[in-house]
Amino acid sequence: ATSMAGLARILTKKLNRKVIDETGIDGLYDVRLKWTPSKSQSNPLNISRSDNPGLSTTTELGSTSIFTAIQEQLGLKLESSKGPGEFFVIDSAEKSSEN
Repeated sequence: ATSMAGLARILTKKLNRKVIDETGIDGLYDVRLKWTPSKSQSNPLNISRSDNPGLSTTTELGSTSIFTAIQEQLGLKLESSKGPGEFFVIDSAEKSSEN
C-alpha cells in the first residue's frame, strides 16, 4: 500500500519533474498502472518492491501514456504549473591561475 504523497515522490523520481500531492486524500492504496512508455521515457515507471512495497506497475503494449493512465485508471490528474524551485546561479567564472 502507498499514500498519495508516496505516489507523488515516486512519480517525481521517475518522470524527472516535481510532482506534489494536492489531493488531500489520506490513507494507503494499492496502485497498478498499465501504459505504453513514450520514446523519450527511456526508463518507464519500472518500480520495484524496493522502491515501494505496495506499488505494482506493469507496462503493456496497447496501453496509453502514463498521464492518461493515471487519470483513467486512478482517477487522478497531473496538472502542470509553475512554482518556486531550487536552482544555482553562476554570476561569473574565471580561469584558474597556473599556481
